Amino acid sequence: MNWQQRIWRLPATRWVLVGSSALLLVFDAYDVSIFPKGSVDPAVVGSVGDWVAGFATAGAVAVAGYGLRTDRRRIEAEEVTRRNAAASEVYAWLERPHLRPGRVRDVVLVTLNQTSVPIYDWALSIEGLPDVALGPNQLGPILPGERHHNVSKAAADLEENSAELVRVAISFQTSLGIRVSRGFEGLIHEVTA
Repeated sequence: MNWQQRIWRLPATRWVLVGSSALLLVFDAYDVSIFPKGSVDPAVVGSVGDWVAGFATAGAVAVAGYGLRTDRRRIEAEEVTRRNAAASEVYAWLERPHLRPGRVRDVVLVTLNQTSVPIYDWALSIEGLPDVALGPNQLGPILPGERHHNVSKAAADLEENSAELVRVAISFQTSLGIRVSRGFEGLIHEVTA
C-alpha cells in the first residue's frame, strides 16, 4: 500500500473532507465571499444542488468500492480456508505395537487421510534417518482413512524404544494441485517450486 492510499484511508482525511464541504455550504448560505468577485456565482462554481449531487455520487462510489474490497477479502479468506482444509487433514506418525516381552516389535507407519480422495504424490522422511525416504513407490497411495504400513526394514536403525519419540515429515500434493509439507514440528506450509 503506497502513501497515497494510506492517507485516503485515514479517518482524519474523511473528517477534513466533510468539514471543508460543510464550511463551503455555510459560506454560501451566509453570502460570505471566498472568491474575488464577491458572492459565490452559481454559474462559476455550480449550485448547491450540483454540489450535493456530486457528494452523493462520490459517496456512492466510496460505498461500492468498500463493498468490492470487502467481497474480495472474503473470497480470499475462503480460498485460504479451502486450501488449508485439504492440507490439514493428512497426518503420519510411527508406532511400535506392544507385544509380549522378548518379541521384536515392528515399526509401523500410520497414515491418516481424512479427505475423501487418495493422495498419490507424497514423500515421507523420518527424523534421524536422513537416508530413509518413503513414498508411493514403496507403500502406494495414501488412501482415505487410517492405514498401517510395516516399515521395520526401512527403519531398522531406530532404537527399540524410540519409534514413539521419532517424528516424521510428510509432503504431498493436495487434490487442488497444491504442494504442502507438514514438517517434523507438525506445522503445515505450502511448498513453492
